[in-house]
Amino acid sequence: MSVTPATYDLTGIQQGADYEVTIQFVGVNLTGCTVASQVWNEEKTTQYAAFSIAYTNRASGIVSMSLTDNQTLLLPSTARYDVLVIDPGGLKTFYIEGAVYSNKSYTTV
Repeated sequence: MSVTPATYDLTGIQQGADYEVTIQFVGVNLTGCTVASQVWNEEKTTQYAAFSIAYTNRASGIVSMSLTDNQTLLLPSTARYDVLVIDPGGLKTFYIEGAVYSNKSYTTV
């Protein structure tokens, strides 16, 4: 089955702070599936980060994607990401793609 990825931009990411976003794949049962997501520059020559994925409710298609403070610290102000789902049979489908917008942080501890 061919899917045109939805566009969803990630905004408000503070460099140097932990970041988490919850995503629901409507009508998609993720039981037995693997979800992966990475942040790259537009040309896809530099990878900035790989999201950690937590499966909140596989049957309902809900996952949590997160980046650590050390990962967000390395993000440029604008980058790109997508979300790949690999089903139990190995079929790979991109469901989401978009921009990643991060803001400089000034406070350090």
